[in-house]
Amino acid sequence: MTTARVWRDTLICVGLIAACAGAIIGVSAWINRPPAVNQAQAQAVQPALDAYMHDHGVQMGIGYVMDTRLRPQLFCAANILEIRTDGPRRHVGMVLNCAD
Repeated sequence: MTTARVWRDTLICVGLIAACAGAIIGVSAWINRPPAVNQAQAQAVQPALDAYMHDHGVQMGIGYVMDTRLRPQLFCAANILEIRTDGPRRHVGMVLNCAD
């Protein structure tokens, strides 16, 4: 075997392994993608979520950082991941980013 042939065979093998790994990662990302969120529903429930988080931050385990004499306010940004309807109610899955 010549050196050129060994390099060619090695590169072919590495290329096939990389292609298979890329295909596996791509399929996994496609299968595990988050569900699509109806943006109209998200905008409709956003004011209720903001009001609830502002009023009930301590009950949710956030908002203990600052001294109460400073009158801290809790501000949260909610990234809505899913909205499921259950009759007249909606269940919202979200990721919160909160600060005092």
